[in-house]
Order: sequence, then structure tokens, then C-alpha cells
Amino acid sequence: MNCLQLFHDGRNLFDSQPWLKQIAIFGSMLAAFLIVLEARRAGINVICCVDSSPARIGNEVLGVPIIPFDDLKRLDKNLDAIILSNEQDHENAIKNILVPYLPKSNLIVLSWKELAFNSLQFTSALP
Repeated sequence: MNCLQLFHDGRNLFDSQPWLKQIAIFGSMLAAFLIVLEARRAGINVICCVDSSPARIGNEVLGVPIIPFDDLKRLDKNLDAIILSNEQDHENAIKNILVPYLPKSNLIVLSWKELAFNSLQFTSALP
């Protein structure tokens, strides 16, 4: 089963993470739009998208504000996770860069690829 099957079967990117209530998305390109839609379908509040591009900061992704990277420290302490929307394979490097900016030390950082993989594993284990 692949990632497209997840969507085709009516499942959600966040199926394996039912505890998530509030998230931020790191990035504001195409994948961020899809993640916002999936989060909304799952009843998850997307507080903001975080980006380093001055051209994107101050804009919105489907009504979700795009904030600068430095504002990450000031996010709500009730934030459950940051979802990486990047499409390249350098999630670990991004996670390492994010650590000093996180509003709390136990905040979970997941890539959309990890969400997809976990959701596929989670839903394939269901009867």
C-alpha cells in the first residue's frame, strides 16, 4: 500500500495520531496546503505555518497565517506538534535546526512522510 492509497481509501494522514489537537506546519509550499486540509478533516487546529521566506511571511495558507521562523518560540504552549512539510529528504537536519526555537522541549516534530507511513501502518493493522 502506498501514500496515495491512504487518501483513496478515505483515510487521513493523521489517523495514527488521534491525540493531536493543535499543530504548526513548518513550510508554506504545496505540501503545507495538503497538510492543512488533512488536519482540518481530522479536527486538528492548525495554528500557523512557519517559514523563513520574507516573500511568504504575512501571507496565509488556506486562512492559516504564515509567521517568521523566529516567532516559533512564542507559539502557544498547548501546541502538540510541528509537522514538516518539506518535500526533500532532510528532515533530521531541519529537526536539529528547530530544536532551539521550540516553545517547549517535549514538543514533537514529525514530517508528513512519517505521518503517512505511520497512518499506513496503523490502518493496515485494523480489521
